[in-house]
Amino acid sequence: MTDNLSCKVLICGGGPSGLAAALMFQARGWRDIVVVERRPTPDQFERSKAFNYQLDGRGQRLLNELGIGPETLEQFGLPNDHFTLTNFLADGKVKVVQPPILVPDRKTPYWMTRNRLLAMLHQYIETTNTEGAIRLLYGHSFEGLEQADDGRLVAQIRSEDDAVLRYEPELLLGCDGLRSRVREALARLADDPDAFDMLQFPSPSTGLTYKVLNLPPQFPVRTDPKGVHDHAMAYAFISNYSAPDEKLALFALPVASAEDPRTINIILKPEHKFWQLGSAEEVTAYLKEGFPQLAIDELVPEEEMADFAALKPGRFPAPQYTRRIHSEFDQGRQQALLIGDAAHAFPPDLGLGVNSALEDLFELNQALNAASDNVAEASADYAKARVPESEALVQLVRRVHPYQYNQDPLRLKLWMMRFVFQLGLHKLSRGLVEMPGFMLSQKHLMPFTEMWRRFQRGNYTVMGLGVASGLLLGRLLLG
Repeated sequence: MTDNLSCKVLICGGGPSGLAAALMFQARGWRDIVVVERRPTPDQFERSKAFNYQLDGRGQRLLNELGIGPETLEQFGLPNDHFTLTNFLADGKVKVVQPPILVPDRKTPYWMTRNRLLAMLHQYIETTNTEGAIRLLYGHSFEGLEQADDGRLVAQIRSEDDAVLRYEPELLLGCDGLRSRVREALARLADDPDAFDMLQFPSPSTGLTYKVLNLPPQFPVRTDPKGVHDHAMAYAFISNYSAPDEKLALFALPVASAEDPRTINIILKPEHKFWQLGSAEEVTAYLKEGFPQLAIDELVPEEEMADFAALKPGRFPAPQYTRRIHSEFDQGRQQALLIGDAAHAFPPDLGLGVNSALEDLFELNQALNAASDNVAEASADYAKARVPESEALVQLVRRVHPYQYNQDPLRLKLWMMRFVFQLGLHKLSRGLVEMPGFMLSQKHLMPFTEMWRRFQRGNYTVMGLGVASGLLLGRLLLG
């Protein structure tokens, strides 16, 4: 009746979660694992996604189960046992700070660029995929879903030569990001399509726009000959602009190797004057005027600046999640699940994007273990457990540290004061007062629902103590 191709699992999206999912299923002994990725090659550099992840204990749980441990992580990433930031001010001053924001007993995280993470996963597939269980279809794209009259689900995949392949998977995974075409296709087939809508929540960091500028691995600063010399160090360059719509800072997070370029994150409000600059010459002039501590002409080649100026800024999404991440077809013989950003997305405030996606897979793996590889039972259990986690995660991201980009300097200072106050209370009370939310978010074994409950409890305690202190002070002043 049909020339449809069968497969055990069809994974739409060959990013970190898609490749990790393929490795996970292969480790379970599954075969016929197909990964569909629109990038033409695995090593294509996506400038708009030149992210620097912090792969924490939450994300490492799945990787460790796959045999990707510290030795491999150190080949591709940089252990982050402490965080030190060197600030180069426009007036020539240098300030080195070690903010007390890290939980001492946390599992060592690793700084790792998106490119290096993808390279690590792809290399691991090449090493372990000796029996051809995984097929990587680069240059292919997910086109849509259709349901046959007998209930069978068919996925349409367009190949690099424009042919349409039709797959009937036992399990379909949507690992295709915030604008998930899999999610949209599932909604069109659902009895309640609105259940797949992403529920969005306001956050002070929503809508901030960003670009990434590449600088050399090491370079001097005019007031400090050593300048940027330590790839394990984070650096910040503060401009001499003072007007709110002109102020600018350049941030360089640590990188894995002394040979890696320093990627500079520029994150600003959409109305900032910087985004009004059109040409490479205008961007260069603006940076030269604002950063006298840097030799911009020498650091940024003309071609790099031209590419940067032409790049459309990215935009932080609103924290959001969907209430439905699971569908079944053909009387339960076919399942479809959403993973990572396709199910929950948010600004990078807490570095939990890639880590929560990998945790999704870890929990799916646990569900398959509990169900003895019964895909229908495991999919239903996974969805039931993960949707409340997604909701709690979204609430945490929008509340814990949304002002870290200094888009509102006053609110950032108030946040810092509150952080120090709550941390002090936590230590003085020997844990009776909850630790600040930013530190709670580093507890990789804690479910997000529990983390959200404890964050709220800490907030209520601090507010209550603040009100009580105010009343006591007022009483003392009034005699």
